[in-house]
Amino acid sequence: MNYLLSPKTFAFLGLAATNLFWAGNAVLARFASDGVPPFTLAFSRWALALLILLPFAAPYLKGTWPEVRRQWPVVIVLGFLGITIYNTVLYLAAHSTTAVNITLMSSNLPLITLLISWLMLNEKPRGWQLFGIMSSLLGITVIISNGDLSQLLSLQFNIGDLLILGIAFCWSLYSVILRKYPINIHPVALLTVLIAVGLPFTFVLFFIELRMLPPFSISKSGSLIILYVAIFPSIFAYLFWGYGIKQLGPNIAALSCYLMPLFTALLAIPLLGESLHTYHLIGGAFVLIGLYFGTLFKRQKLSTKTSLPVNAASPLLPKNRQADNDK
Repeated sequence: MNYLLSPKTFAFLGLAATNLFWAGNAVLARFASDGVPPFTLAFSRWALALLILLPFAAPYLKGTWPEVRRQWPVVIVLGFLGITIYNTVLYLAAHSTTAVNITLMSSNLPLITLLISWLMLNEKPRGWQLFGIMSSLLGITVIISNGDLSQLLSLQFNIGDLLILGIAFCWSLYSVILRKYPINIHPVALLTVLIAVGLPFTFVLFFIELRMLPPFSISKSGSLIILYVAIFPSIFAYLFWGYGIKQLGPNIAALSCYLMPLFTALLAIPLLGESLHTYHLIGGAFVLIGLYFGTLFKRQKLSTKTSLPVNAASPLLPKNRQADNDK
């Protein structure tokens, strides 16, 4: 059998895919904002994701109750932060702020994660990590300002921007708690449990929204958007994110979020008809340099000498299934 990727390399690729899926979520959420109310989109997304996951999670849910019961406070907090709050408030904020402001405020996530990790995990930030954050932040600034930094002076901020800053804190806290208090059950089972915990809170918001808004219908394009966000930004992205935190820690996982604005700009070219400009390349270069210094520089432990098959590094397979595949 060919040995291709180490677990940490697979984790890096998974985090990159996560940010690509989330970039698609951001672009498509703008399409859906006029036709699908925010709480309806959030509830539909997670309800469909749960229905898709259940057949795959059923074999792994057996015997998980003792661990879930032992960690029930952590499970509730993770379900509320990661399922209910993060995406629901993101969709709400998209109705009251611009995509540029969302990107700008979300860029605080790695720094917030670094500070929370320092407080909760005693992981002190290093100079090369801070340099990586600053370089990536500069790259994002170049991209969202279209290469003209003076445009930042004309930005206007509102309540939606505060909401984005708040959910950046919530997601950072979710990531650090996931590392500090690991729940020792299969990743697919864990995601299913977290969705089941967070979905009732989301349903309450969905129900209130239905009572307040006039009757509406979801178009075919809106249904396809819900299908996409239920599968890729919800199921695959959350599994890859959890695996990245387990292998690399919350700080490096958070640094990968600087890829999302870069992916968003690239997706906007074919989907929104935008053009590729020099500032995209310059900003992207700063982002990649920042990611190098923030994640790989001076980290010789990430060497791929101890390699595993691709499927052995996958968070989607249980250990016994991985062993079967290695035979």
